[in-house]
Amino acid sequence: MFESRLPLTPTDTDHPFNRSTLVLATLGVSSCNALLVAIAIPYPLLNQLAGIALVIYLALAAMVWGLGAVSFAAHALIVCSFCVFATLASQTGGINSPAVVWMPILSIAALLLINLRWAMVWMGLIVVHNVLQFTAVQAQWIEGHVDATVIPQSIAFWIRTNVLVFVMVALGLYEAMFRRSSKSLALRNLEMEALQAARQEAQNHIDALIQSLDQYLRAPIQKIASLQNHLQLQPSSTLTPTPPQIRDAAEKVVALVTQVLEIAQYETDRLALKQTPFSVQEAVREAALTPAGGFAAHAVSLTPQAQGIAPTAPERKPWRFLLVDDQPKRLSELQSVVRRHWPSAILGQSDSGESALLQLEFSHYDMVLIALHMQAMDGLETVRRMRQHAKAPLRNVPVIGLCDQAFAHQRQRYLAAGMQWLLFRHLQEEQLARLMRLHLPEEVL
Repeated sequence: MFESRLPLTPTDTDHPFNRSTLVLATLGVSSCNALLVAIAIPYPLLNQLAGIALVIYLALAAMVWGLGAVSFAAHALIVCSFCVFATLASQTGGINSPAVVWMPILSIAALLLINLRWAMVWMGLIVVHNVLQFTAVQAQWIEGHVDATVIPQSIAFWIRTNVLVFVMVALGLYEAMFRRSSKSLALRNLEMEALQAARQEAQNHIDALIQSLDQYLRAPIQKIASLQNHLQLQPSSTLTPTPPQIRDAAEKVVALVTQVLEIAQYETDRLALKQTPFSVQEAVREAALTPAGGFAAHAVSLTPQAQGIAPTAPERKPWRFLLVDDQPKRLSELQSVVRRHWPSAILGQSDSGESALLQLEFSHYDMVLIALHMQAMDGLETVRRMRQHAKAPLRNVPVIGLCDQAFAHQRQRYLAAGMQWLLFRHLQEEQLARLMRLHLPEEVL
């Protein structure tokens, strides 16, 4: 009932020492101890305090058993015990009373039953209590001498011995719970490592699929579509498709492949992949036959005027890449990698997120390669501001993030900020080049 309102402690595991059992056991031992004092020790003050504590302990045990009020009972148990010991100490010598030795036990109980934070709180309260008891004795508000008619030497010896036994049992129990928690944590770490390895393997397969589809399917079809504007075709019959029909069919195939690539870029935990036999040739043949009414089955002959034409790709300006990293060495290495694959590219460099946003504001770039962890404005915040910018060209610039492998568990968070992809260091040159080609604007590469 009250359990959901307070955080659980490390003892809330599946082993026998779960929190409710531990609280019930503590209440049971405290009740037996109070009952023993009330019956066996013939001193009115001790009997009265022990009787009050016994009633409260039994009521708390009933609340835990019937209502599940575990957290409430744990706090109430410590508060009740504190009040009993403080009252007993004030009536039997103040700071000199043997009952004062019970006070540190409350912090150990808070550590076992609640958490470390509350144990520190109770340690502070116990210090304040000792100061107040000392002040009361010095100011003669209470008697500072231990009255042997209330707590004789035998009872004082029994109190100290009881405290030592309780400390030994509590420390042994805490050690047992700590070992069980450590073992459980180690098993969970192994499971997480296995899961991370499986996810990385799945991600490698997705990267290979994207590269294959882009290299062997989409790029050739795009080139065929672009060449239709330069070829003069002479239909061999009325069923022979015209150049616009061929171009339209190729564009539809490219759109289909693009959709497949977009799906493949989702995280592996968002898409359940099923292995089935697949033929790329059959898929292309079916996609090409459907929109054009079966024209792929007919031959297309070139006129003599078209037979000597060499295919040429449309001219374009050099690619423009913006490299962002606050470490000069990594920035230089990244520049060398990009230069080897795009010798004629125009490279912009920036050592901070603010500088990168300023360059993007006044210059056009086809792609941004940015380190995620930098001083001042990091890469994550830079990408968020890019995606929220008022200028549409700046919002749509492809971004590839670069970070250390230690941050792989935050991959989904980085991609959600608006990046096209995320790579971990140490960078593999060929993998970086493939991903850059994949996310460059839709032109003949």
